[in-house]
Amino acid sequence: MKKLVMVVIAIVILCSLFTGCATLTYPVGVMNLDNPIGSKEGRASGKNWFFYFGNVDISVQTAARKAGITRISSVQFIEKLGFLCLWREYTVIVSGE
Repeated sequence: MKKLVMVVIAIVILCSLFTGCATLTYPVGVMNLDNPIGSKEGRASGKNWFFYFGNVDISVQTAARKAGITRISSVQFIEKLGFLCLWREYTVIVSGE
């Protein structure tokens, strides 16, 4: 049993060494509304470490307010994972007029 635990620990350490500091970015969701695609685009971003959210507002309303958007046409949510998923960055992108 002790040998098995040591082998598992060694495999986990080796796997973590080969992952490097690469990040993974992927869109989590896109919402299209009936409004035509606008020329303005607003973003709201925030990071968390060890699954703890900081005091950051990443709402659709904040992203729209930053760009001066009053009619929202699409909303996109992107999550960017950091090294060993210890930190994550969330971005909300809003487009409209």
